[in-house]
Amino acid sequence: SELSSFTTALSHVSVNRADTSPVSLTHRLLPENMVEPQKHLSPSSPIKLEHALIVGMKMGQPKMTELSIDMFRIGTTLERNPKSLPTSANPVKQFLYKPTAEQVLCSLAETCNDLSHHSAQLIYFSGCCIEYKEMAGNQEAYSSCYGLSFSHRDTTKKSSEYSRELLHAEDLNPFLRYPTLLIIDCDDLNYDFSNVSPAFKQPVLTLISPKCIPHAFKGNDLGSLLTMFLHCPLMAFSMICGVQTLKESQYRQGLKLLNNTLGEIFAVINTSKTTHRGVLPDVLT
Repeated sequence: SELSSFTTALSHVSVNRADTSPVSLTHRLLPENMVEPQKHLSPSSPIKLEHALIVGMKMGQPKMTELSIDMFRIGTTLERNPKSLPTSANPVKQFLYKPTAEQVLCSLAETCNDLSHHSAQLIYFSGCCIEYKEMAGNQEAYSSCYGLSFSHRDTTKKSSEYSRELLHAEDLNPFLRYPTLLIIDCDDLNYDFSNVSPAFKQPVLTLISPKCIPHAFKGNDLGSLLTMFLHCPLMAFSMICGVQTLKESQYRQGLKLLNNTLGEIFAVINTSKTTHRGVLPDVLT
């Protein structure tokens, strides 16, 4: 059933206590995962992650109603743990399941209208990369073009008709008026996103899924690899190694090592002279 496949994917790697009882884990933001900037680098007006647009649909991926497992994971990753951090700082999240390109563009336009000064946005895409043929200028040759789709492909249509129905890198340029984190998790992504070129002198960081992935992630029944690493790197590493059960002591030790490593990486970014000062307090946490 829909519920069982969703919960199976979520609990594919379990952490057990010494008495074999399962440990309840949270993947929301915790104070120990937050990195404070150095005081002399902290800006007077820091950038705040204010809005997240989460778009998803992958064939064969577990889902609950209109929430795929990729969308669920990235959504919870952006949540602060209510027991230790104020939830008022959570970004506004908008979820779109199987939208058309027009619906995505309308949501991006609304986001630009709602964002305030010193705000940043996160744009997350989990979909399929589709190739179509487009006639070259001489009307004699065809060239391969690519775009992102978030709906089931209609195989009865001509390949050239997909041009206006897919989302292209150039479509995003008008909406990059604020600092943006763009995450694209698509299988077989042959699309060149170097065409995302903001014209408003705002920083844009793009994370793209790998071209080659382990066999365990090729069926989409466990979710996507990039999203899993963003959600819980330790669990993702266990999954690609074929490990389905961890002792609590192993998990805690691995988590400590991971946090120390991330802390060292953030420290390098924190002290870099080329890092935008407003990004440090919030967007990197």
